[in-house]
Amino acid sequence: NSVTCRYYVSTSGGFSGNNDVSAKVFSNGALIGSPILGSQNNVAFDIPLGTSIEVKFSVNNSWYFGPSTITLKDNAMAIVGTASESHPGGQVSMEKTVINVTATCALPYSVTYSWSPAAGLASPGSQTTIASPVVNTNYEATIEMTSSPFCKVKTNTVNVRAGCIPLPVDWLYFNANKFLGDKAILDWGTANEVNVAYFSVERSFDGVQFQSIGVVNATVKGGQNKYQFIDADPLKGHNYYRIRQVDSDGQNHFTDIRFIDFSSSWDVVVYPNSSIDYFTVQLVNAFDMESELSVFNLLGHEIEYHSLNADVHTIAIGSNWEVGVYILKVIQGNEQKIIKLIKEGE
Repeated sequence: NSVTCRYYVSTSGGFSGNNDVSAKVFSNGALIGSPILGSQNNVAFDIPLGTSIEVKFSVNNSWYFGPSTITLKDNAMAIVGTASESHPGGQVSMEKTVINVTATCALPYSVTYSWSPAAGLASPGSQTTIASPVVNTNYEATIEMTSSPFCKVKTNTVNVRAGCIPLPVDWLYFNANKFLGDKAILDWGTANEVNVAYFSVERSFDGVQFQSIGVVNATVKGGQNKYQFIDADPLKGHNYYRIRQVDSDGQNHFTDIRFIDFSSSWDVVVYPNSSIDYFTVQLVNAFDMESELSVFNLLGHEIEYHSLNADVHTIAIGSNWEVGVYILKVIQGNEQKIIKLIKEGE
């Protein structure tokens, strides 16, 4: 950004001779002006921000009377330097530095930023912004610096290119379910696989510390792909699963976490399951809580209901039982077991 600050030089005082008396103004050592002493008021100079300003009395073989004064003011018309010289008589030649300061713009001082195009930018009016383009985009940043009442500003622009890098794979779904009672089956789907090496199936007991329990190689083909993995020996209790996709360059990308609970190991045993007068129902490894037992015929009508507080219960076959097949349902908490019963004929 190129910013120049406005400065003013004023001269006053008396002199005589050939009028070759001036205030020479230098910026970073380069002469930028020479107002004549005695009658110049607020001669403006634009000095680059941060550079040196040097003002010299310059007399070239002149009759010089004094006192004569040079005054330097900033862009807010505040005096930042003043000096006086006096020579009572006789011809004189001289050049003398009387003021030396660094250019700065007086407060209030502000900087504004604008980015173009604004689409895809989180804060197009801020110094720092986050770009989320859908395609590769060139952004132009414009910086403006202003100060009151005068600080001459040259606006600068900066070009920035933001790239749009696609993820190596699009996750379509990830499911985890119980399989055959004591196993877990995981299946997931992907699309647009790029640079994918393999998938690591990871399991955790607490949802924080994961370990790999298997690897599935990527098909790496266009369109949609389906994958499956069976955990034949899940942990007793809580099981957290996720899939870690590993790229050919070693980068990782993860699915969300899925949960399966294998903490319930209770079961129901019925003997005999084919009878003419009674069934004995035994709860194995049941929780210490009340259970509910129901018997339904094939029409879905409930013909028996019992609240169980013991692990062993006997169901007497009454007159409302006809010969045929029945369904026994035992409920503990939020889990249930289903067993088929057969009422034999006499």
